Amino acid sequence: NILLIEEFLQNLPVLSAEFNDFISLGKHQILLLCGTNSKSSIRMLNYTCLIKNVLSKKLTNNPLGINIIEIEKNIVHVLISFNLYTAIFFLGKKLGEINNSFFITDSPTIIGKYIESRRGVVQSTKQILRFINFFEKKNRISEWKLFGENFITDFSIFEKNIVHILIFISSQKGILLEILKNGTFIELEVINLYSSNFISLFGVSIKTNQQSKWDFLVILGKEEKSVRSFSIKKACFIKLVAIQLLPWYPVSAKFIFQNKEFFLLISLDDGKLIYTKFDKNTGQIKIIKII
Repeated sequence: NILLIEEFLQNLPVLSAEFNDFISLGKHQILLLCGTNSKSSIRMLNYTCLIKNVLSKKLTNNPLGINIIEIEKNIVHVLISFNLYTAIFFLGKKLGEINNSFFITDSPTIIGKYIESRRGVVQSTKQILRFINFFEKKNRISEWKLFGENFITDFSIFEKNIVHILIFISSQKGILLEILKNGTFIELEVINLYSSNFISLFGVSIKTNQQSKWDFLVILGKEEKSVRSFSIKKACFIKLVAIQLLPWYPVSAKFIFQNKEFFLLISLDDGKLIYTKFDKNTGQIKIIKII
């Protein structure tokens, strides 16, 4: 059952919500991107037994999305994307805008992530992938650019001894890159993903020495009634290992770990929820029930 605890009517509509435990602030936070046009704002709530609004900042334009990047203790950047640019904020006890940063600001940001093993941040716009090392005084920035009419829709980072980035582009393809220790991008190969509008997630995470190792890439096509599983093991990298047909089009998916087994919950466009079992050894997906 779901119990209503508290309402914040002035925060609606909520465009995006991020849940974080920031080291620098020492509490549980919900960061909300709220409203439209001149009524837009970013708000931070603390949640324990009660929810408290602790920070609010008005925005002048209509925001598209938010990325929160915690580099290390006391260094938290908030990237808010608008139609034509990205605004960079530093999050502490207050939220202050940064004018001189190494982030891309003249385009909206698709996604930004911190890579601990490379001590840097990867930021993506529709055409550029930028790596920023905040701990080097020289050669802090390196870039990879996508030329032509295609554009980047998403990317995923995974580590198996080396750091790989799989970029998803609009032409139904993926581009596999490697990030060297100095932050340089190396393009390895182009992979046909047979879909341009999909949900991607990595399955079967194994925590080893505080690094995540991934065995499978799962892709759910939003315009096709199926889910596909690719192996990213070294011996058969990006090899299609399983296809499971779905009764309708998927809109979201989530891995859960229960009783030492992995399950994949898939939400469909018709309102139904599919409960599937994910084989961590083979990547096979089996439908258990439809709710």
